[in-house]
Amino acid sequence: GLEASDATRVSDLLITTQNLGKTTVDELASSMGTVIPVANASNFSIEELSASYAQLTKNGVATAESGTYLKAMLSELSKSGSIADITLRELTGKGFADLKKEGMSTTEILSLLNVEAQKNDKTLKDMFGSVEAGSAALVLYKNNGEEYNEMLRGMETSAGATQAFEKIDATPAEQLKGALNELRNEGVRFGAAFVPVIEKASDILGDVAEAFSELTDEQKENVVQWGITLAAAGPALKLIGGGIQTY
Repeated sequence: GLEASDATRVSDLLITTQNLGKTTVDELASSMGTVIPVANASNFSIEELSASYAQLTKNGVATAESGTYLKAMLSELSKSGSIADITLRELTGKGFADLKKEGMSTTEILSLLNVEAQKNDKTLKDMFGSVEAGSAALVLYKNNGEEYNEMLRGMETSAGATQAFEKIDATPAEQLKGALNELRNEGVRFGAAFVPVIEKASDILGDVAEAFSELTDEQKENVVQWGITLAAAGPALKLIGGGIQTY
C-alpha cells in the first residue's frame, strides 16, 4: 500500500534490518512478500515488520522461518475467535487491528496477553494456537519487549541508511573485494581446476597493492595515469614475444 516515493524509506528499513539482525536484504525481499498483506490488514507498520525480522533473526530464527512465525502470529492476533483475539476483546473491548490503529504498541498488547496468561498459570505462548505464532510472540516480548522496542527505535531513525551503505560499497577496497568475489564465483562455474588461478591472482594483487602503498604520491599518480592509458589502448595492442606491435 506504499507509494513509489516510499522506495528510499523502505530501502533504508531493509538495510537497517540487515544491520541490526542476522539477515540480508535479499533474504528479506524473498520472505516479506507473504507477510505484508497480513501485516497491512492488522495495521502493523512496515517499521514494526522490519523490527520484528531484526529481532527474530538476531535471536537465531532464520529469515524464512521468521516470515512464517510472524505471519502466524499476526493472523492469530487478528483472527476473530482466536485465543488471542478473544482475550484482547475481553480486556479492552477491541481487536488487535483496532488497538494498533489507536497507537497501542505491540509490546503493550503482548504484555496484556502475558499478564492474563500468568493469572491462569500459563505462558504467553499458550495464548496462541500454533507453535510458530507463540514462538514469535515470545521472542518479540523477550525482556518484557525491551529488545524489540530498541529495534523499533532503530527503524524510526533509519533514514539515510541506503546512502551510507552505497558510500561504503563504493570505496575502492569494497569494489575490488566485490570484483574478486565475482571472479571466484565465476571460477566455480569453470570447475575446481580454475580456482588455483583465482587464488594466484589474488596473491599477485596483494603483492601489487603492498608495493603500490610504498610509492610516493607522485609515483602513485603516474602509475594510475599509465594504467588508464594502457586500458584505453588495450584493444589496439598486441604482445609478440618481448615486444609490442600495433594492429
